[in-house]
Amino acid sequence: MYMETQIDLGVKMGRVIFVSRHQGAWDWFRAREADAVLLEHLDVASVQTGDRIVGNLPMNLAAEICQRGARFEALIVPRSAGDRHQELSAEDLDRAGAYLQAYQVEAVD
Repeated sequence: MYMETQIDLGVKMGRVIFVSRHQGAWDWFRAREADAVLLEHLDVASVQTGDRIVGNLPMNLAAEICQRGARFEALIVPRSAGDRHQELSAEDLDRAGAYLQAYQVEAVD
């Protein structure tokens, strides 16, 4: 499902990789990005400049993704604390107003 594309300047665009263990989240994202690669676990060493990594990952992994020149986006699901820890379908995510938010994460001393 990996697809490499070219923009007008001849620069290769990276892979779109969605990292999740949740089927509903995958279905939600797949409806928006048909050519994305799904991974349950990300080997950060495989991330390349220009890749777009989407998922809810620990800050240290997000920082390493950004350091490698890739774009990091998190899936945001507006919910109250009492609604957490439930599996959601793609339709549930739509109803909840789920969206993607890009972050530039950097580790500091």
